[in-house]
Amino acid sequence: MYYPAIHLWKNLIEAEWPDSNADCAGGLGTTYTLEEVTQLMSRFTRKSRRGFTLIEIMIVVLIIAVLLAIAIPNFMKARDTSRAKACIANMRQIDTGKMQWAMDNKKVGTDVPVTTDLYPTYVKSKPVCPSGTADYTINAVDVVPACPNVAANPTHTL
Repeated sequence: MYYPAIHLWKNLIEAEWPDSNADCAGGLGTTYTLEEVTQLMSRFTRKSRRGFTLIEIMIVVLIIAVLLAIAIPNFMKARDTSRAKACIANMRQIDTGKMQWAMDNKKVGTDVPVTTDLYPTYVKSKPVCPSGTADYTINAVDVVPACPNVAANPTHTL
């Protein structure tokens, strides 16, 4: 099947036609096959870009930097909040173990249990604050346990 030549491409076809001669110079009445038309059109519409420009790469890096500047403080805050909640849960577990120890042994509020009294009978394992490696201060039965990192993290209080 033959297609009529595109009038707008006349000058370009005349300049680029591989076997151009005087009687077939790409005039209005000339017909080409589909392969010839696509070959000619692809020659002029093909882009020679093979990579990204420096500006495009810099814009992508800038967008990523802005997103990280927004996201990182939120992640840090969420991490600190989860550590504080885990610390409070550990202190509640110690406090509950102290209360059960006091009821089982008929102790009063001023008695202080030793770590061997609570672990592993009333508290399964010895908890450690997630923000540090120090042990909790057990205190007396009527006083809540204390986090060793409360000076650095004021939210670690029961």
